[in-house]
Amino acid sequence: MWEAENKGNNRKMGNLAISYYLLLPFVLLLYSCAEKQRTFIECPDFNLQSSSEVLKVPTISSLPFSRRSNPQGLTGESFLFLADSKFDYSVMFSLKFFRVGESSSKDEDMDCLMGMSLSIKEPVSDSDKIMVSEFSNFLLQKKIPESIVAMIPKAMDKNEGYHNLGYVKKLNISSGYILQPARGKFFKVDVGIMDALNQQSEN
Repeated sequence: MWEAENKGNNRKMGNLAISYYLLLPFVLLLYSCAEKQRTFIECPDFNLQSSSEVLKVPTISSLPFSRRSNPQGLTGESFLFLADSKFDYSVMFSLKFFRVGESSSKDEDMDCLMGMSLSIKEPVSDSDKIMVSEFSNFLLQKKIPESIVAMIPKAMDKNEGYHNLGYVKKLNISSGYILQPARGKFFKVDVGIMDALNQQSEN
């Protein structure tokens, strides 16, 4: 009788484990969708109004994996990462935030946006070029001068090294190829306040 009861309990535990792994992708999907639908404020020098609309750019919103990091204790900085893979990504879009107030707070509404970055691993595919084009169009809609935005696809097509493209007040735009240790060569587009940009280029 004890053995029969034990087998019954083991079967229940097995069913629960199976249910957990079946439900986990749906839970992660719901979390990812919720992150992509969030709105956020811009830090004072980040001159892109309604910048949360970048998460509605089709090729960016379609990235299946997302992760939000906790604010770093000393700097109050955190990231939202969207990527095509959970670990060994070929495409990643990230937003960099600054925590206004106590960095230990769990209130993400206290975060302001200070930078955004697009990274695409070489070789760049046709679908990758569409993403760069859509992101460039987003920047144009946000009043980044066409003279600056036009240099983004040029840097990609001509295999240019990572470099500064220009400033809009205190907002800096940079683009080009950069070698990331242990990951390979990536084409990057960085938009951010200068301090944020310097650190984003390392990610």
